[in-house]
Order: sequence, then structure tokens, then C-alpha cells
Amino acid sequence: MTADAEVVGLIAVCKARAGLEEATRDVLLPTVPWALAKPGCVRYVLHVDRNKPAEFVFYEIWADQAALDAHWASPEFKTLVARLDGLLVERATVTLLQTIA
Repeated sequence: MTADAEVVGLIAVCKARAGLEEATRDVLLPTVPWALAKPGCVRYVLHVDRNKPAEFVFYEIWADQAALDAHWASPEFKTLVARLDGLLVERATVTLLQTIA
């Protein structure tokens, strides 16, 4: 990928409460196909930390901020946030990235 000021990279970390790792995984996994189907979604990958199995990490690339904003405003995303309530230790941390090379 070439540097593009419009493209938005994102890393989001969701930390599951102890004992709720599997339930959190079950809520997060279905997000991958519906996010990939959204306009402007270039990449949407879910990982789990090899050393901390309660930490789920999303790596996402969106064509532009408008596509990411539309994702965040979607009914599916709002449902996801509601379903994660009580499963996570804290609100997910989100880091927005800009491609430079």
C-alpha cells in the first residue's frame, strides 16, 4: 500500500474480564464478515494476544474517515458495543493510524 493521507488505519484492543474470554470471542468474531462487507473497509482482522488470551486486537484499514465514521454509526457497531457491555474490563482502546510508507 502506498502512503495515502485519506486512508485510516486503526488498532483497537478489547480486554475481556477474567473468565469471559470465550464469551467475548463469540461476540467479536461475527464482526469480521459484516465489517469487511462495508463500503470503504479495506482490511479488518481480529487477533488474540498470544501471551494474554484475554486481549483481542483489531487491525483495520478504512478508505477514509467517512467510511470509518459510517462503520461506527452503523446499527451493527452499536449492537456490538452493547453486547460487549459487562464483558470487557474497560472500554476498548482505539489508536488511529496514518500510512506514511
